[in-house]
Amino acid sequence: VRDLQTGDTELISVNAAGTAAGNGASRSPTINTDGRYVLFCSTSSDLAPGATGVSEKLFLRDRQSAATFGLTGSNSVEKAAMTPDGRYVAVVRTSSPATIGLWDSLLAAYVATNVTGSAIESLAISPDGIRIVYFNAAGLSAWDWVASQTWLVANGYAGNSAGLRFSADSRWLTYAKSATVSSALTNQVWLYDVVSKNNRLVSHRSGTLGVNASDNSDSPDISADGRFVIYHSTSTNLVVVDTNGMPDVFLYDALTGTNILLSAIGVGVPPGNERSLAPLFSGNGRTLVFRTWASNLAVNDMNRFNDILAYEFLYLTMVLTNGAPTLNWPALPGQIFRVESKNALTGARWQTNHAPILLNGNRASFTDPAPAASHRFYRVVRKY
Repeated sequence: VRDLQTGDTELISVNAAGTAAGNGASRSPTINTDGRYVLFCSTSSDLAPGATGVSEKLFLRDRQSAATFGLTGSNSVEKAAMTPDGRYVAVVRTSSPATIGLWDSLLAAYVATNVTGSAIESLAISPDGIRIVYFNAAGLSAWDWVASQTWLVANGYAGNSAGLRFSADSRWLTYAKSATVSSALTNQVWLYDVVSKNNRLVSHRSGTLGVNASDNSDSPDISADGRFVIYHSTSTNLVVVDTNGMPDVFLYDALTGTNILLSAIGVGVPPGNERSLAPLFSGNGRTLVFRTWASNLAVNDMNRFNDILAYEFLYLTMVLTNGAPTLNWPALPGQIFRVESKNALTGARWQTNHAPILLNGNRASFTDPAPAASHRFYRVVRKY
């Protein structure tokens, strides 16, 4: 682990005596949000008591107590997932029968077990640590270990790059699945409401809710607030303007139920001139990145190789001062905005507000001098 502030580097795969690195290869580290816990795989046999042998095992390092725990004993690691705070780790402990164990990092012990039967293809744990979701031969299932309940989320099979991503509040889950085990072209992306237990098709045909898009969709990720799902697709009928015949990156808005082509020169314009894939949200959901071979999505992209592009969402805040709403949002020097409003979302057109927009450092603000008597909806449009 590298401390970016002090410049210090700490060895995580250290032997139990604390004197040297373990006697095997270590890889695939995952660190929790405050840096206390590191989950990793290793073939070492001298990292923790009871974790011997040359098979690749799963370990958890508690940097605060300087202790390493072997979560799979001497057995090979299969699947595992850790909550963002590191409190809980879901581990596939045995494969015959398939058994999921829940490790409590504060207690340094397993606190719950669920025998799932058939082999587990992939799994994830909700940020609050209460629910574990997993794909096996029965489909996608969820296990609430607090309520001691297990239920089927959806029939089908884990698609290529199944996702299994939760929103920050643990309510929303996005995933990709196929209808049959052998047909990758049936992969579609879904959004599941853990509270109502309802599924919603994300990768639907343009203008037709609930109808699968024409081709494969996968690799979904979800914004922290659960509103947006980003994913990769080779479908050509998710939006009207997808005419490049290449895999692209799409953004689904759960509020409106619509998709937009993100790997494009702009909204509603033709897509990039090459393929785009591997989308991912930042932890706060306000920035997403994706990989692309397109050369026309960013200025001065002339290297003729794949690149990583970042897309930042324009999140704004609103406060009331003596009944007048003031909008505040991030801005960069040289950017020009306009503020539009409606008194009802069903209104035909957004109306431009002509009050001045003030710039202060990296923030912009607008105060409506004549607010509506009841309510008003606003949007900020960046002109360039």
